[in-house]
Amino acid sequence: MNDTTATTPPTSTTSGTHLARRHGRRTHQEELFHETLELRKRAVYRKARSIPDAQAEVDVSVWEAIHRGVTDHDDLWDVARAAAVRQRRWATRQQRNDSLPILLGPEPVDPFAIVDMRVDASRAIRRTRDSGRAPTPQVVQWATHTAGLSAGPRLPGSVRMAGSRWIEKVRAQLELCDDVA
Repeated sequence: MNDTTATTPPTSTTSGTHLARRHGRRTHQEELFHETLELRKRAVYRKARSIPDAQAEVDVSVWEAIHRGVTDHDDLWDVARAAAVRQRRWATRQQRNDSLPILLGPEPVDPFAIVDMRVDASRAIRRTRDSGRAPTPQVVQWATHTAGLSAGPRLPGSVRMAGSRWIEKVRAQLELCDDVA
């Protein structure tokens, strides 16, 4: 009786890579991918720090490059950096597109609304002019100087403060008129 069956190892139906992983061994590609972990994290940190899914995009790009046969760390750095930049640009485009208003056709012009706005504006100006005293000549000079309509020496601080107070008062009155209208 031949007893060779007891000395031969049992055949397994599982694949070799499955057994290798179960015993803690990795393929060369998996080992290279594991070695590039810091490189991938650094690329995301430098190029796409706050972009969601940038790490996943970089990981996928590096994994695909390794499967294509790229083994040089400098080349893998280029792949990771390009993937991070691509993800950052994509996210920026999406954010910009989300913030754009939906463009609709122009609204039809209502001539009565235009007349009403002009009447309200002239009424607000008249109310502002009549409600308070007119600015002093120094404040008028400050306003023309500030608007760039006149040139001259710098005005004293008291005139500038009076002009600023007068402008704020007029703005407040006009805002009240806008709120009513």
